[in-house]
Amino acid sequence: MTVQVGISCKLYENTGTWATPTWTERTTVQDVQVTDNGTAAEASNRATSIKTYLYGMTDWTLTTSLLRDVADAFYEAIRDAKRNKTTIEIAVMSGDITTTGEDGYRADWMVQDFDDNEPMDDANVVEATLKPAKTSNVPVYMDIA
Repeated sequence: MTVQVGISCKLYENTGTWATPTWTERTTVQDVQVTDNGTAAEASNRATSIKTYLYGMTDWTLTTSLLRDVADAFYEAIRDAKRNKTTIEIAVMSGDITTTGEDGYRADWMVQDFDDNEPMDDANVVEATLKPAKTSNVPVYMDIA
């Protein structure tokens, strides 16, 4: 098992198509988090007094902070997706997207929140929250083979 620090992980934007992606690493992001939460559907019966469950839906949320740089293509893509209610294809990976053994989350994401933080004594940073969007592309967990 190889343990790594978060800076070794990578966030990519696809500027191509889903079928033929052109991955561009976006390095203006700071902290990145993907939550992968599941739900449980109760499936109890009289065979036991213990409640039993089935796996339900999975809920992904991507949160990231990025420097507010109006000249940066990724900042503009996130901002414009929020303003125009469009999607942006992103892969959040454990490492280089072309390296065997790396894994991560790929989806067309909608920008749910776009919070502009303007502290007096720190960099101007945007906190963005994204959710998988309903498109013809199904969100996938990627394993690079």
